[in-house]
Amino acid sequence: MKKDLYILLAHIDDFECSCFGYLFKHHKEYKNINIVIATTWPSKVPVWEQNLKLLPSYLKEKINYINLGFEQRKIPTFFDKIKDKFYSLVDFNSRFDMLSHDVNDTHTDHIVLNQIAMGLYKYCNKFVTYHSPSSIKFDP
Repeated sequence: MKKDLYILLAHIDDFECSCFGYLFKHHKEYKNINIVIATTWPSKVPVWEQNLKLLPSYLKEKINYINLGFEQRKIPTFFDKIKDKFYSLVDFNSRFDMLSHDVNDTHTDHIVLNQIAMGLYKYCNKFVTYHSPSSIKFDP
């Protein structure tokens, strides 16, 4: 039985920097792939939109993309609002895996999203964290 995948990211470029490998290797395990990005980044939107068009052709899977629309570098200010918006997207009646930022990341936006994702730890089947260029103590 296939399950859902939720990828929770702080910024548009975090997906390209940290999640491609996992998604290319494991995409066939999922019936729904949900990429949830917490912030906007107008200068990177065109590149992201192009990549988003290409992903389904490589994976042969539909990608659900949701941008929560918060301002980058201010995620800690909106912790509860982001958590509530993200949790409302999760189908708790379905099996799911979670991919999000690692606890050893040093970017404050990434740290907060790790904390939000950790709130789902006991509900998901697989919980995977990824390192970004701002991580310390890299331990794959």
